[in-house]
Amino acid sequence: MSEKLSILRFRQNAAEAVLNRSLRHAMRTATDMFTIKRAEGIESVPMEVWRDDASAIRMQILDNLPAYLDRFSAKASRAGAIVHRAKDSQTARDIVFNILKDHRARKIVKAKSMVTEEIHLNPYLEARGMEVVETDLGEYIVQIAGETPSHILAPAIHKSRRRSGNYLQRSSAWTTRMTRQSW
Repeated sequence: MSEKLSILRFRQNAAEAVLNRSLRHAMRTATDMFTIKRAEGIESVPMEVWRDDASAIRMQILDNLPAYLDRFSAKASRAGAIVHRAKDSQTARDIVFNILKDHRARKIVKAKSMVTEEIHLNPYLEARGMEVVETDLGEYIVQIAGETPSHILAPAIHKSRRRSGNYLQRSSAWTTRMTRQSW
């Protein structure tokens, strides 16, 4: 997808979302609860110190990324892993697809991953006849809804409990069918 098309789609989606009363309510409820629970959870944590430390570590890693990637690859290979490097999203999707195809996988159960979201792995695999099921509940809800995650930590934050329940009820026949099949 081109960057220009992505920007236009974002603007259109944002304009529609602002007008959606139930979406605004769900977002307000979720963000209020998230804010309260986060404040309760970190009141005794030295967040500024940790943030500064994490930022310094991140910058040190980014400044030396090729060396860290080489080191990881070497150690992972010594431990028996096969390391694949992709120059772009298409190459990464092809690598994953070929591994799955070589193992005759048709049904894939996968965990939440921003990398797979960023490279649009699920639609790519589904277009090639594979069935992908998310294990993260929020990811699963947006998968059932045919949407993409709206937040890195809470992918279905824009969904109310009622709407999420409706998606899960509608998918229960599919879930029952899937659990009865041999994986």
